[in-house]
Amino acid sequence: MENGSNCSPKDASNESRGALVVFEGLDRSGKTSQCGRLLSYLEGLGHSVELWRFPDRTTSVGQMISTYLSNNSQLDDHTIHLLFSANRWEKMFVFHIYALH
Repeated sequence: MENGSNCSPKDASNESRGALVVFEGLDRSGKTSQCGRLLSYLEGLGHSVELWRFPDRTTSVGQMISTYLSNNSQLDDHTIHLLFSANRWEKMFVFHIYALH
């Protein structure tokens, strides 16, 4: 990233607009390391930053996913897919609050 670069459209108002950055990858592929580096960089520029991790194991759906991932429950592929989706939907309310402010 270049210092002082702006990702906003040229005709955007002066009002700040947030960004959602998503890292996807296989287990142990460096997602956490890259997130940490990006957070440090953005905070160093004075930006307010929040890290969200999925699955979010603090919710009831997240706890079901965690149990599945630790091989302590058996679920078919369709069911676990729906649980991962539901886990992200649980965060939508918080996401909308950030989007409005």
